[in-house]
Amino acid sequence: MMRHPMHLHGHDFRVLNEQGENAPMKNVLDIMPMERDTIEFAATEAGGDWFFHCHILYHMMSGMGRVFIYDNPLVDKLILPTQN
Repeated sequence: MMRHPMHLHGHDFRVLNEQGENAPMKNVLDIMPMERDTIEFAATEAGGDWFFHCHILYHMMSGMGRVFIYDNPLVDKLILPTQN
């Protein structure tokens, strides 16, 4: 039973809790044993693969990591004016 300092590369995130709009912004969340937390983040980067993992190396190496994937172009091609 150990804590898990979880980190999402390239993003800060809000920890959704009873504090509502005052929920803290983090880039590492220390999750305690048997605890469940919910985070939200804005997928505003150019898109791609983002690694979410435990900062304790042997936890990460044994599989405590996931890849978040999203496609979010920074420029909406539908609203760009056409060039003549």
